[in-house]
Amino acid sequence: MAKDDVFVQRDLRRVNGQVDVSWIPERYAQRGKMLKLKNVEGVWENGWEVVALHTRRRFDELELKERDYLHQREASDV
Repeated sequence: MAKDDVFVQRDLRRVNGQVDVSWIPERYAQRGKMLKLKNVEGVWENGWEVVALHTRRRFDELELKERDYLHQREASDV
């Protein structure tokens, strides 16, 4: 991916009712579009429909934030 590629956070739903929230390239992120996504085992699954539109970010911004959760404990009082 190029650093200036834009990704969009979208809610996705399968015919079986399964729901997912994913960052996908903007060119694929059109409401009502059917997509094929890889599952956690790396197998492609058909039948994901884009149902909601959310935040847009450049790829380089996402890379910077993707591991922020590792520092959450440092910032909390727990």
